[in-house]
Amino acid sequence: MKVFRPLNIGITALVGLVFWKMSSSLDYSKAENLVVENILFVIAACFIAAAGYLINDFYDQEIDKINHPQKKYPFTAKSTWQIYFLLNVIAVGIGFSVFEYDYVIVFMLLPIWGLWFYSYLLKRVAIIGNLSIAFFAIWLPVGVVLINLQPSLMLDNDVSLIAPGKMDVLLLLMSCSFLTTFSREVIKDVQDVKGDEVMKCKTFPVLVGRDFAMVFAGVVLVIAGLIWGNFTYKIFADLGAKSIFFFITELLIFLALFFMFFGKSWSLKTKRSSLVIKVAMIFALVSGFIF
Repeated sequence: MKVFRPLNIGITALVGLVFWKMSSSLDYSKAENLVVENILFVIAACFIAAAGYLINDFYDQEIDKINHPQKKYPFTAKSTWQIYFLLNVIAVGIGFSVFEYDYVIVFMLLPIWGLWFYSYLLKRVAIIGNLSIAFFAIWLPVGVVLINLQPSLMLDNDVSLIAPGKMDVLLLLMSCSFLTTFSREVIKDVQDVKGDEVMKCKTFPVLVGRDFAMVFAGVVLVIAGLIWGNFTYKIFADLGAKSIFFFITELLIFLALFFMFFGKSWSLKTKRSSLVIKVAMIFALVSGFIF
């Protein structure tokens, strides 16, 4: 089960739930309650994510022997491809049973191809691989939002159609999700630099060194912290208890920054900072859910 990252799959489901709740509460959301569509889309996204984790570990077996020698890949090549295709077929089948073909292409088939291409090649390319995962981190939120909103009302000039503050939080979550994921991906490359060097991967830390890569990841995380902190400052007095979650998220972002540069080893610094960023993401999602 570790191959499929059950915790990460749970976070994927949480992302879908939060953005469903937020987008459906906007004044220009569709009148009907699209429960089935939202649930099935989130389920399909979880299957796609699970397949992505599987194929990523499959292609990383040689690198993981160096970076994570205690990690054992449990499947043969044949069973890997069988499971991989089954997971994706289920996801696409769910998509075609509910959505139009163009929606399935953009929000299911394209992510499936993108995650495979990332695992096969892009993750070994500096910055581009990191950015690709950051983009896919907001693919699910965008897909959920488009299920629930009416484009005709979104283009209306009457700003009163926008539920006060809700759209701001929705965009805040998307932007910070992109930035924190980007930063975390660079940190993970720093953690895996030894194996990447042996396997001739051109990741960012391999090209510029771990110190500069970590500073770069820190700058990206600072930008995310400033964006989140600016919003937290604006709403702190108005939301009462709800604003506590926004404030905790801000503290976690800067705690991750602290762990990035203070520790006895690269392994310790990267593991701690990566974990705290993930916890910050969860608190950010809860903040949006209760807003």
